[in-house]
Parts: sequence; C-alpha cells; structure tokens
Amino acid sequence: GHSDSIYALATNPTASLIASGSVDTDVRLWDPRTPSMNFKLRGHSDVVRRLQLSDDGRRLLSCSSDRTLRVWNLGQRRCEQVFSPHVDSIYCVAPTDSSWSRLLSGSRDGTIFETSISPSDKDGNNPACASWLLFRAGAMVQRLHIPPSADK
Repeated sequence: GHSDSIYALATNPTASLIASGSVDTDVRLWDPRTPSMNFKLRGHSDVVRRLQLSDDGRRLLSCSSDRTLRVWNLGQRRCEQVFSPHVDSIYCVAPTDSSWSRLLSGSRDGTIFETSISPSDKDGNNPACASWLLFRAGAMVQRLHIPPSADK
C-alpha cells in the first residue's frame, strides 16, 4: 500500500475499481474484491489531493499540491495530459460533463479555473487546450459540486 497518509479516494459507479492518492505522491488502483493493489501511477511531485474516476473506469483525474491536474489513461497506465492553471496547491478537480472535455479546479489560492481539454496528438501536444479564471474566492477552494448533467 501507500507509505504515508491517504488524502484522496475515488471509485467508479459499480465499485469495481478504487483509486487512492497519498502524501507519498503516488496514485494506486485497487480491485476491492482482492487484498492486493492492481497498479501504481507516478507523476505527481507532492501530495495527491483529489481523484475522480470516469464512469467507465478507463480514465482518472488527479490534482495535487504540486499545482498540476493530470488526466490518466488507466488501460495504458500512463498520464495523458498535465495542466498547471493555478499558482498554488490544487485541492479539487471535477469534469463538467461525461465526455471530460472541460474540467473545473479549485485551489489554495482561492481561484476556480475551467480547463478545456482535447485528445493529444501523436507527439503528445494539446493544441486546443486552454484554461481561464472563472472565479476568485476570498479563501481556499477545497470542494466543487457539479450537478449531474443531462448528457448522461
């Protein structure tokens, strides 16, 4: 398991997959029917603060105190995209729709950003990706709630 405290947990709707994020900077994936870990994802350089699994269990969002958002492809067990819209620790991240074309993120710096994402080209470039400031709060943003959309 993790070598330090767990700060983030996520599961898919059928609870067939659990993701955990920790102070040890790793994201680990688990099958709750077995006592062992499936695999580990490495890429963050500071505490993993929040995780979000896609409904189909194929993708994972993570955010960290290293000021990055990461989109992971779980089938390939690799990070597909990295975004750094904030100037301080990112405490929460959530997709705005089931296609994950846009993400909202909240930070210790009190900002909420929206990030538009697109699939990477063969060289890993993301020409259509952009982030913009939506809101500046008077305090850190630790949680976002996005109501279920009609696109599901």
